[in-house]
Formats: sequence, C-alpha cells, structure tokens
Amino acid sequence: MVDLIAQARAYNQRLQAFAVLSMADLRGAESRDVARMLTDLNGLEFLDTPIRKRSAWFRAAADGKGVVEAKPRDNGAIEDFEVLTGALFERVRASATIRA
Repeated sequence: MVDLIAQARAYNQRLQAFAVLSMADLRGAESRDVARMLTDLNGLEFLDTPIRKRSAWFRAAADGKGVVEAKPRDNGAIEDFEVLTGALFERVRASATIRA
C-alpha cells in the first residue's frame, strides 16, 4: 500500500493518504496493535477516528443506504461516521489553507 501511495505521489505531490481502523473492536488489544502499526507507516496519516463494528453498518448496506439515513438510527454508528468525516474535512481544509 505504501509503495502504491508513493507511486501516486509521483503524479500528484499533494496527494493525502489516510488510514483508519474500520470494523474495530476497541475492547481488545488487536485494534490497539494495528493502530500502533498504522501510526508508524510512512506516507499515511493515521486518523484516530475508528469505525466501530456495529450491526447498523451491515443493515444499512443491505438496504442500499448509508448509516446516516438507515432506520432504525444507530447514534453510535452515526457519531463514528461524523467524527471521521469531520477529521477528513479538517485535514483537507488545513491543507488548502497551507497551499493558498
């Protein structure tokens, strides 16, 4: 993955690449270990905004919907999504400000 990102940056030096824990079980040591590993990867910025494993994601996908629009609402899943998208928009906005 890191090699692919490096190749892509040869064509787009402003490319930003992020890593996120998805379907994470934060109760176990495995997720912490993977997060530590992702933090150490060159070329990727680790976002500590995990998407926790919840049945809402599976139900939404089965209905062809996003977790935000699915019924019944799962506020925890929606919060995970909003925290992640907020972090991504913040990074993109900061990057655009630096370039301006």
